[in-house]
Amino acid sequence: MPTISVIVPTYNCGKYIKEAIESILSQSYPVTEIIIIDDGSNDDTDEIVKNMNSDKIKYLSQKNLGVSSARNLGLTNATSDYIAFLDADDIWHKNMIESQIIVLEQHPDVVFCFTNFMRFSDKKNEVFSDQFTFYPELSLLKTFYCKSSKVHIILDNAFCALVEFGEIPAFTQVIMFRRTSLQGIRFNTELKVCEDLEFFLRASIKGKVAYNSTILAYIRRHANNVTKDFSLISQDKLKALIEFKKSNSLSTSMLKALDSRIAKSYIDVSSSLISKNQKLSGWKNFGKLLTLPGNHRKKAKGFLKLIRQSLYSR
Repeated sequence: MPTISVIVPTYNCGKYIKEAIESILSQSYPVTEIIIIDDGSNDDTDEIVKNMNSDKIKYLSQKNLGVSSARNLGLTNATSDYIAFLDADDIWHKNMIESQIIVLEQHPDVVFCFTNFMRFSDKKNEVFSDQFTFYPELSLLKTFYCKSSKVHIILDNAFCALVEFGEIPAFTQVIMFRRTSLQGIRFNTELKVCEDLEFFLRASIKGKVAYNSTILAYIRRHANNVTKDFSLISQDKLKALIEFKKSNSLSTSMLKALDSRIAKSYIDVSSSLISKNQKLSGWKNFGKLLTLPGNHRKKAKGFLKLIRQSLYSR
């Protein structure tokens, strides 16, 4: 019977972590171990976890080094055939693990599978759309549909297909990885935001990728995890993509797809800066893109977009 390790990084999530762990323990397919990495919490997280009295729980603590370091410590200590992550303030549907393990067992060339999810809020009367609603690109991918597991396996090169998306459709906490596919892969601790983007892309190089349109996870939104300045995300994303390119050897087709995505990210950063009336910084950033080879059509479209934005923004 295949074994499952679930890594749960946490920082001051005592208010939520019991519910997260209970959603793991109640899975229809039993997990083997739950590795809690306490990233220097100063609330009652340790007491709550230790009082849950499950021999599946392994509680590890470290000083506050960030979520990437916490996840990496979890990966170092994981012993199972498959690895999944769940943030301490989120919840899984009871069939999350079972739905993922079926496709990974039936298709050995699939290195990871991600699933659809729904956001929810502590505030009443807030309604959110499911994640895949925002990604019509998924319906355009060439896939093989597995009726037995109700998932789609991407037929084209997964990296080339997914890197072209405006955003990566999956969060770390809705992906199950084949452990062998994560050999040599760790989260980049130098990236404070979008560290999951680089990790996701590095894993997608290893083989086939599958996705499940069923909502199998619930991602909590609250004051502590809502980004204060969304314009900064585009800058962090560009940094993550550049770091990824530096540290990975890619085929010609992969490199072409990545360069196209990096070009788009440069334009997105310039646009976000101009929208904040930082026009000089925006155009300087766009100038960096012009020094890079290729993507002439994208550069031209980006130039026209930024010209219009500069003329009409205050």
